[in-house]
Amino acid sequence: MSLLHFLHDENSDSINLNLLNHAIYSRQKILKEQGFIKRFVDILDACFPTVESLRRLRILEESGIKKRGSKLFKVGRRTLWQDFQAKYEIENIRGGKNISKQRNQVKILAYLSQICSLIFEVLKSIARDNHQNEEECFNYIEIFKKQSGYELGATACIISIIEKNEKLLLNLCKHSEADKQENLSLTEEIKMFEMLQEDSTIHHFVREFKSASPSYHRDILKFLSAACKFEDQGITVNQTLIHSLVIQDQVVRNNTLLKIHCGPDNKITIEVPEFNQAVRPSCIIRIVLFILVITRKKKYSACKRQ
Repeated sequence: MSLLHFLHDENSDSINLNLLNHAIYSRQKILKEQGFIKRFVDILDACFPTVESLRRLRILEESGIKKRGSKLFKVGRRTLWQDFQAKYEIENIRGGKNISKQRNQVKILAYLSQICSLIFEVLKSIARDNHQNEEECFNYIEIFKKQSGYELGATACIISIIEKNEKLLLNLCKHSEADKQENLSLTEEIKMFEMLQEDSTIHHFVREFKSASPSYHRDILKFLSAACKFEDQGITVNQTLIHSLVIQDQVVRNNTLLKIHCGPDNKITIEVPEFNQAVRPSCIIRIVLFILVITRKKKYSACKRQ
């Protein structure tokens, strides 16, 4: 029985990931105490230990494999390797044929990508509505950040971990190492805070607008939108930081905000760029909602419904 079946007490042959609700708390606790979270993170890091290894995933996009099967909706009882062998038969690399090697490389990358995607789904279930497990997962935020932007599900996992935990939301504007510095003078603490703050989780995702592919921009906006609010209230420190980072950088500003004009007749017009593969109507709606979220101070029912 897979861990997703175990966490959600599902007896069916397959699980629809879009329909998963609350996991069983006692079973979440068991997996945490048995060290599963740390082991899963170790596997993630072993699959793609460096940025260079992650960039190899672009090969999947070029080959078309990722586009055909990147989204995980259902998980069956067969092992991932059995499922993978059924889809992609690994070829023998006899004689050192370059074509065969290249095909195997692509297929192995697809296999590693599926492993990481499933791990992120399991981590979401382990941490869902469980503050202790959310905080345990947040300890590995640097690895999650590194693997975000490659269609592995890392960004969705981060959002799931933080969105219902006010403590973690307040930590997004700080570097993960900021609270670990001890025995520093006041001056050293201020310098350390300023240095580490520039590499906070929020800084990371805002910078991604410059280097990430346009298809990833919507996920970045989802994260920034989630970072701005807790339940019905805005988080001022995150709102202020995101607002300043977006406004002060022209490239980021152009990628996130729409130009709004108010004419002499008091009619408001929104300048919408031409639609292409990178900009879709759903993305435009997300951008407008993001603007509302970063500027609000009190309850805003329209944002709540996003």
